[in-house]
Amino acid sequence: MNLFALPVSCLGVLLIAFPSENGIYMATVIIGFSYGAQMTLLCTITSEIFGLKYYATLLNCTQFATPLGRFLLDNKLTQPMYHLEAKRLNMVVDGNLVCKGTTCFRGSFMIVAAVLVLGALASYVLARRTAKFYKGDVYKKFKDGKYKSFKVQAKATETEKASSSDQ
Repeated sequence: MNLFALPVSCLGVLLIAFPSENGIYMATVIIGFSYGAQMTLLCTITSEIFGLKYYATLLNCTQFATPLGRFLLDNKLTQPMYHLEAKRLNMVVDGNLVCKGTTCFRGSFMIVAAVLVLGALASYVLARRTAKFYKGDVYKKFKDGKYKSFKVQAKATETEKASSSDQ
């Protein structure tokens, strides 16, 4: 599902980079729904990859990654590219660089779209690698001991503890 959510978000970003009539409104709705889908998928993906032992900590870390990534892409990439484009077009108003029009952010939005496509490709690769594992009854495979490296050790019962301490 993440493989489908990321390209949808890419479509929203491209609607901003190459605007059309009412394209910004459509892009806002598209990006909002795709972020909503990604956030709900993040919970499932975190538990599937890392398990439930440290789920709360890992989930908080993964949920922190999205705003951190947006901060880095928006402030550390978009702002310098905006200033470079304003300098290139020689748009100085009252001593400040001011860029107007769609060309100001097109390059940075293209880079964000490329990052989203790379994320979708990574999701595809992970889905292909785990497809064999998830075919059929996963729980039966664990019970049969087919995946011994993932087998969970059962806790000893009180009777077993008492009998082992007597010996």
